[in-house]
Amino acid sequence: MGSTDYRVLNDGDEKSLKVYFQRKNNSDEQAELFCFICLEKNFENSNLISCCSLCTACVHKKCWYTWRRNQKLSALRSKILGLNKLNPLLCTICKTGIAKIEEENDMNWIINNNSNKEYLQDELLRIISSLLNNEINDNHMPMLHIKYIFSFNFIFLILSIFLIILFSVVFNFTLTYVLLIALFILYEIIVLQIVLYLYIRIKYN
Repeated sequence: MGSTDYRVLNDGDEKSLKVYFQRKNNSDEQAELFCFICLEKNFENSNLISCCSLCTACVHKKCWYTWRRNQKLSALRSKILGLNKLNPLLCTICKTGIAKIEEENDMNWIINNNSNKEYLQDELLRIISSLLNNEINDNHMPMLHIKYIFSFNFIFLILSIFLIILFSVVFNFTLTYVLLIALFILYEIIVLQIVLYLYIRIKYN
């Protein structure tokens, strides 16, 4: 039977092998990485950058800012329709990490979405949206309240025209200044009517 010779590795050989396999693994991982938005490795000479605090998700900088712009529009659309908004800081791949690149500084729109004022506005819009959707199938609002609202708006319109003419002609206020005040009062009246409408709908449903 033939003899088998084994070579004993010294410390230098072991370190060399560790460095070799580490470089090989890193090169293999980099070769497998691609932008999860455009699914490309090279895009207009743009390097891949990490976009998650936990997983290995990578993106191109241009793709990432386009993605953020779409998230802003989606958040605004959800706010108007009264729908639940997804957390833009949550990684869409691993669902646990923080989705953010190093050079991203404009995070005010995300902070505002989490504020108490923004939460109350979202809840109000969600209630309005649900009530308007239910109004298609269930329309039991008394006509008496509609007449009251119409009469109130008509009287308010006449008073507004009278006050605009009065302040412009008698008190010599500029027309622009009077119109700005009238628009501000009109905005407050509209908000008051929305709250009143919600109260009536909730009471009679």
